[in-house]
Amino acid sequence: MGSRSWRSRGFTLIELLVVIAIIGVLIALLLPAVQQAREAARRSSCTNNMKQLGLAIHNYLDVHKSLVWGMTAGPLTGAWAGYYGTQEGLFPHLTPYLERADVSDAMNWQLNIYYKENFTINGKVVSCLMCPSDARNEPQLLVDQGWDPGSWTMAYTSYVGSAGTNMEPAWPAPPFGGFTTGQYTGQPRYAFLDGVFYARSKTRIRDVTDGLSHTFAFGEHAHTLLSDADRPYWNWWTSGNYGDTLFSTRYCQNPQRKSAAANQLDPIQNVLGIIFAASSMHPGGVNYTMMDGSVRFISDSIDSWELNSTEIATQYNTGVMPKAPRIYQALSTRANGDSIGEY
Repeated sequence: MGSRSWRSRGFTLIELLVVIAIIGVLIALLLPAVQQAREAARRSSCTNNMKQLGLAIHNYLDVHKSLVWGMTAGPLTGAWAGYYGTQEGLFPHLTPYLERADVSDAMNWQLNIYYKENFTINGKVVSCLMCPSDARNEPQLLVDQGWDPGSWTMAYTSYVGSAGTNMEPAWPAPPFGGFTTGQYTGQPRYAFLDGVFYARSKTRIRDVTDGLSHTFAFGEHAHTLLSDADRPYWNWWTSGNYGDTLFSTRYCQNPQRKSAAANQLDPIQNVLGIIFAASSMHPGGVNYTMMDGSVRFISDSIDSWELNSTEIATQYNTGVMPKAPRIYQALSTRANGDSIGEY
């Protein structure tokens, strides 16, 4: 019986390199698609979070007939007796409408939220306030800036209420600061704020005459963009301050993508404009909840003004808009009669 011989043939070096190259090309083609799919899923989750916020404010309106204030302050006691201090912002009041009544029930509403009796509230993580693309929005960080001594954990938010085209023109405590020069000299600054959330605000549906579908309620504010030094002290979910739960269209959205705006110091607060601007980690734009509850993704290419430091200071001191509102600014005002084009 004849024998059969078998000879195995291996890959040559050139064939192996060709196979590796093909695999590398396939991975290079596949990886962006996987990343895009993941980002699409994160953006969809962010959209759902913002729809919950839209639903929450309408449920709040049904009960209270006006929106919660954007920020306010009250008299302090103890070591700070005789002073006024910032109180809670809008989100603690919305927790019953965000399926987190446990937070509202645990809070002592008779005391400022930054007294020790309410320290634990600040560390409560409300998951729908965190955008999944905002990867460095840490659930909790340690802070020590309460009205009582001691440190506690603070939770953060990726979302902020719309204060309109201006900001920080009205400290929400007596004597309420009037304009120092110009045609509105002596008039209270808070009376000229044009968004839906601001110092001592109580906006009603009938106040939004520019149209519910053309007025921002909430925008994104990426915690990830802040430096390691700044991150613990901004985006506090319980605070009503600008840079925490309020934003302004004084600055274009995502100013970090425009070098001039990113490096501009706010002449009033002496911090970078990114602190007060809407921003996101989504490529190309930012999600916004409109006053009708819908969510719009707005491109970074939207028509927006660019203000210099002199114009910002003029707006602060006089209450007069330094330039005509562009489409982006018009979307943030509740009753300016702005004409909105395509965006």
